[in-house]
Amino acid sequence: MSICQQLRRFARREDGGAAIEITFIFPLMMMMLFGLFDAALLLSDYRKVNYAAQVVGNDVIRLQSPTTSTEVQDAFSAAEIMMRATLADDARVEVYGFQRNDPNPVPVLRWDMNNGVGEPCGPPNEAALGNLMADGNDVVISVVCARHEPIVSSFFGEAFVGQMEFMLRRQIAMRPRAGNFLECPDC
Repeated sequence: MSICQQLRRFARREDGGAAIEITFIFPLMMMMLFGLFDAALLLSDYRKVNYAAQVVGNDVIRLQSPTTSTEVQDAFSAAEIMMRATLADDARVEVYGFQRNDPNPVPVLRWDMNNGVGEPCGPPNEAALGNLMADGNDVVISVVCARHEPIVSSFFGEAFVGQMEFMLRRQIAMRPRAGNFLECPDC
């Protein structure tokens, strides 16, 4: 049998088609599976960042004025407990205390504090603080941010999609509940 006859016979055979198809489709299916898994983890981490910001904000606004840095640090501990079970490394928690300048309705930063973990979240958005301070009260902003690196972006420890990270950030502004003002002299 000549080589040309063997090649024609090989070209007519169909029993190896499934194996060839699976070699092309299987990696794509696995990427989709891990991609969906990563999407679920990302949403879970964002939900925890959101909840941590709410809990820290609520804990701080319930404090009596003047408060201490130790009491604010206790609120940070609650956020750290919530963020332990996430893939987001180094969750940073920041709290800002704004007061209104009476002649000028522009909010002024009086104190701030962070848990010292990770990179800074960036300055808080002060756009809507004027409405929250209409009654002459203070406003406390809690910010939680964390980095999330998807599992799909690395394979056996090697980055094959590029260095992919998401910065999860949530900011919540609230009025003090124990009174109109919240001072923290040692923050």
